[in-house]
Amino acid sequence: MFPYYISRNFKFFLRIPFLKKSLSKIARKNTRLYMRGYEKTKNKLGVDFLNQLFIELSKINIKSNSKSENFLNKTNFNLNYSLRQFVVSRLLYCNKFSLQRVLFKAIKDGETLTYALPWEYIIKLEKNGFKVNHFSCLTLWRILILFEFLNGVKEAVSYIIRNIFNKLKKENIKKCDAYFLGLSLEKLPIKFQRESNCQCFNYFGGKFYSQKKILFKHDINIKQRKLDHNMTLEYQRYPFGYLSSWLDIFNSVYFLFSQIIYFPINIFSNKLTSTFLLSELFFAKVCSMQKKKFLAKSYLFHNAFIFRPIWTFIAEKKRSEIIFYYYSANDMTMKNKNGIIPPISFRYRNLNWPNYVFWNKYQLKIYKNFIEKPFSYSLSGPICLHNKELSENFKLPNRTISVFDVPPVRDSMYKSISPPIEHYVPKNCLPFLRDILFVCEENNITLCFKSKSDFKTNKAHPSYKKFIESIADKSNVLIIPNETSPYDLIKKTNISIAMPFTSTPLISKVLKKPSCYYDSSGFVNKNDEAAQGVEIIVGLKQLNNWVLNQISL
Repeated sequence: MFPYYISRNFKFFLRIPFLKKSLSKIARKNTRLYMRGYEKTKNKLGVDFLNQLFIELSKINIKSNSKSENFLNKTNFNLNYSLRQFVVSRLLYCNKFSLQRVLFKAIKDGETLTYALPWEYIIKLEKNGFKVNHFSCLTLWRILILFEFLNGVKEAVSYIIRNIFNKLKKENIKKCDAYFLGLSLEKLPIKFQRESNCQCFNYFGGKFYSQKKILFKHDINIKQRKLDHNMTLEYQRYPFGYLSSWLDIFNSVYFLFSQIIYFPINIFSNKLTSTFLLSELFFAKVCSMQKKKFLAKSYLFHNAFIFRPIWTFIAEKKRSEIIFYYYSANDMTMKNKNGIIPPISFRYRNLNWPNYVFWNKYQLKIYKNFIEKPFSYSLSGPICLHNKELSENFKLPNRTISVFDVPPVRDSMYKSISPPIEHYVPKNCLPFLRDILFVCEENNITLCFKSKSDFKTNKAHPSYKKFIESIADKSNVLIIPNETSPYDLIKKTNISIAMPFTSTPLISKVLKKPSCYYDSSGFVNKNDEAAQGVEIIVGLKQLNNWVLNQISL
């Protein structure tokens, strides 16, 4: 009925003993239904049916009667783009993929859809053969808007209270060179290395080398870090900082109060900017009142962001550089042996950032068709978010291979994600590792395995997790921690092998280390441009020959 990010708020019902058993039973039944729905969809409509449908949905303009606020005038803000992005992030790419599951369940049992959907989505789903309960879906959509509005009020009140305390403490605001958004604790560096090492902070720090002092900020609540003799990494909760004037603080309170007062009118007038996007609108208002000198010179967003925050349009107007960069190059689709290429994901269909940092011209070529123009770009080469060096506890022998996978997730999650090609599954991922291990054992080579994500979590497929655990104690196998920098691992090993099409071979190119993509199944087309010049090896015999030719050099 609701996206997962809303329904998870009702988890407290699971604490009630007599409800927990019943709700768990219903959840298991629904899981079985949507998994069967996936199989039915794959057999009758094709594995890429949902991807194609979501691409169509992502292009739809959501009708809104909202007019831009005065402070958004003379900016590049486009309400259609922002609404499309926001709805995609909340409905189509919601955590746990709840809409996908509902659609697969509807395909399996043929029941009428009941889910929080805007009118435009309802029409498109009906054109694609789904039966939709108009009244229930639109009612749930209004409730979803109410949840977003209340969350916006909560975030705004929290900001105002914190701003008042900050003002009373008379804390000074420091001018920031670059503010990094969307990172996690393990992706923040301990030190700064000026030599090329593909680190995100290294690349973006280059433009500030001439300064006597460099200040980077982020939104992870940790103590200040001294990365270099003149470079500091510091926590700041809000990218646009706190307001320094009591008058501006009062104006922010007044703005929020007026939005609350007019909410009943706005929701029935379909003014989505003031209701659905209240949090975004409030922080854009704050940014418009913030002094230019307190905004960062650059704001950096990586390619996991689907929605561009509205306040960035204000910051851009005030001469802050808004940059969207890529920390990987494997989000493109792959061509199968028949030459068929699935379309690029719906997540990238509404890009409207002013500045992009691509790894290379190939990535630029792929994405420029989906980017709102005009835009500026630069080519960076590989950029890594993982920056931890290989632990000294790992003593590497002379003959080593670094191996990079794409771990399969458990079936229930995979089928809810519904990728347009069925490739990263145990039947392909397990032979990838088994074959490389066999070659290593036959030729006295040490396998240094670094998984793309933590295989110990509940998301990992049980058979894959079990296999890795079974080889972990082998004398010629080293399981490398996930947070280790792939740059550092590749640098310290002889050659590298990756599953198509992870980004690590492009790092190997920078280091001038031999690397290849290994396809145990023969699924990948050997002439696929997505390999970007990296050799594609197919089958155990070719793999063995390639390894022996490269590692003897």
